[in-house]
Amino acid sequence: MSLSVLMVQNKDVPRDVVELLESKISDASITYYSPSQLVSHNSNDSNYNSHEHDLYISRDQEVLERLTSKGGTSLHWNELPDLSSKLDVFLQLRRCSSQYPLNLKDWTLKEVLHNSQDCIIYRGVNANGVSAAIKRFKFKPNDLSKELIQIFLQRVEKQCGIRSKGLVHFYDGGICNHAFYLVMEYLRYGNLRQTLNGCEKNLPVVHALEWFKEIALALDCVHQAGLIHRDLKIDNIMLRGDGTLALTDYGVSKRILLDSGFIKEDELHCSPHYVSPELVAGEDCTKASDIYSLGIIFYELLMAEKPFSGRTAEELMMQHVMAPIPELKNDVAHLQPVLNK
Repeated sequence: MSLSVLMVQNKDVPRDVVELLESKISDASITYYSPSQLVSHNSNDSNYNSHEHDLYISRDQEVLERLTSKGGTSLHWNELPDLSSKLDVFLQLRRCSSQYPLNLKDWTLKEVLHNSQDCIIYRGVNANGVSAAIKRFKFKPNDLSKELIQIFLQRVEKQCGIRSKGLVHFYDGGICNHAFYLVMEYLRYGNLRQTLNGCEKNLPVVHALEWFKEIALALDCVHQAGLIHRDLKIDNIMLRGDGTLALTDYGVSKRILLDSGFIKEDELHCSPHYVSPELVAGEDCTKASDIYSLGIIFYELLMAEKPFSGRTAEELMMQHVMAPIPELKNDVAHLQPVLNK
């Protein structure tokens, strides 16, 4: 897919910038203009269309706003590393949206947040400048019966009705470009795993218990709605700007993957550090499975490590079946009865 790029630069384009563009988008048609040249072309050439390019690059935000008023993507930059990283984001989005298109009326796709076997998650922005995380599934609805499609749409409506500060909110969902999609609250502060990895010491006990309480209440909200999380883990807990937590990846997504046959029941639980003994044994996932995973999180918050380890995923999962309940140590030993439950 050919790419047309217009770069507007007040002075001669530095050689390192030219080399960067040519290395990252070697197959693109790149035009270099100064602002004065751009004005001259617009005024003197009646056939010149300043909106014919796919990507506009400039350090001048006002110039970019004028150029993209009728279409195209703008890339504002300051330093070379900034330009390089933004080009990577643009090119990844271009590749992924070509393979997995999603043309939603109210949302413009800006970047790829996540790309896995079963789905891709974009960050989209609406006309009001509000961002959302938009999950597009990679299997096609025409692989499902009309009954299962209707069930999916009903579950989306139900999930959009759940409102709790401890849950990532769902705004919308449906079918577009022959694919299921979900529009969710976008949280830009990362997940709890990233936060814990950045801590040099164990969390203060009071802080760990407060976060555990938030996670437990959020999970209870999911269960009260008649849903099962199925893959509860530190990585699926997001941070809000005020430091509180929000549980994500619950409800509709996993159920529809199972119902569609896109994944099998034993393929769903790909987090061996958190998997419950009954799931290892091949039994169905229940609320009790979620509670077990919650206990693993409780241990991890307090001890800054996971309770079980193994050289392989199979060996690790057998620890959940065979090993005794891990012991809390030192200043958190008095919380052992909570873990034992």
